[in-house]
Amino acid sequence: IAGETAGETMLRAFRERNITGGTVGIVANEPGALNTSLRDEGFRKAFTDSGFTVAPTIYTNGNPQIAKDCVIEHSSYIGFFGTNQTTTSLIGMQIKSLDTKQIVVGFDVVDDTLDLIRDGTIYATMKQNANRMGYEGINVAVSALTGRYNKKNVNIDTGVTVVTFENVEQVKK
Repeated sequence: IAGETAGETMLRAFRERNITGGTVGIVANEPGALNTSLRDEGFRKAFTDSGFTVAPTIYTNGNPQIAKDCVIEHSSYIGFFGTNQTTTSLIGMQIKSLDTKQIVVGFDVVDDTLDLIRDGTIYATMKQNANRMGYEGINVAVSALTGRYNKKNVNIDTGVTVVTFENVEQVKK
């Protein structure tokens, strides 16, 4: 659901700027990571029948230069989605250094990302609800230990906060 929220947020940014078509890139850290896969899938779902093209995901496999090169090699893309804190920050920093104007939406709240939101380089980032994640995790663990929980492979939506220029000063890390 958080990936879909990120996609909807990017589509909103395109509408605000009267952008009606083009290609969006996705930069992720590692293929096969569950959070990456779910975010990628949700983001793509938001773009279904939107008139925009979402390019194949580029994986950095921990190499920050790949994220930076992606911005250079795909300068015609109208936006980039970073599936985690590192890719989001790297994309934003590269766009800022090149002084280009692609829309960037990503994940996680760190100083670099918040600064890039403040200066308008990054449009938005998704802030995970850590307290709720912890609460739900403990709740499932206690329920399982006491025999009241027997489900397997269940995703629990713990929500995200969309952080933009409008609310960045109210966000706590």
